[in-house]
Amino acid sequence: MRFFLFALSVSLMHCTIAQMYLRKKQNIGFYTGGTFKDAQFNTLSVGITRSMLRYFEPEIGLRATLPLKAPSNNTELHNVYLSAGLNLRKSLFKINERKVGRSCRGEIIEIFAAPEYHLLVKSQTDRYDVGQFSLRAGLGLFHYQTGNSKRSASWNMKAQFYYRYVPGPITNTMSIKNEFGIQLRIFKFKTYDFVK
Repeated sequence: MRFFLFALSVSLMHCTIAQMYLRKKQNIGFYTGGTFKDAQFNTLSVGITRSMLRYFEPEIGLRATLPLKAPSNNTELHNVYLSAGLNLRKSLFKINERKVGRSCRGEIIEIFAAPEYHLLVKSQTDRYDVGQFSLRAGLGLFHYQTGNSKRSASWNMKAQFYYRYVPGPITNTMSIKNEFGIQLRIFKFKTYDFVK
């Protein structure tokens, strides 16, 4: 009987100090990225986003085009756009699954497409189009980790490799053209302690 009471008290004590964090739906994200042209850094984009309903990530941010004339001019912004888009994503498969301690870890490959609109807000010349539509599509890679840690439930980071397609004929008045690029997205989720 003593052994039973001891075992029961130890198990109850373990339950009172255990923590298991789960994600809430509330989150905020930050993204940054850029494109390359002629072996030089061509654009820089930054903005905010959020994850909604597992498949949608609306976003709004700024895109700055850098001039490619000379390395000394790379600090001057050529064009600045206000960009908005809707990132539609779908996870494809897991890679590099492994068990570390009591948690499972791995990476997930996803596919995404994002219709975008870019509104020109600042330019050093008036020859460019004021607004442009584009479609960004490609592959994403992000890390997942199961377990009870608050950090693994709170944060999610993903890298996206994409191709931006601008529909219609390419003209000299367009500063955004078909291009390859990369983007880094960091999400912060609210969490709650499932045990409490």
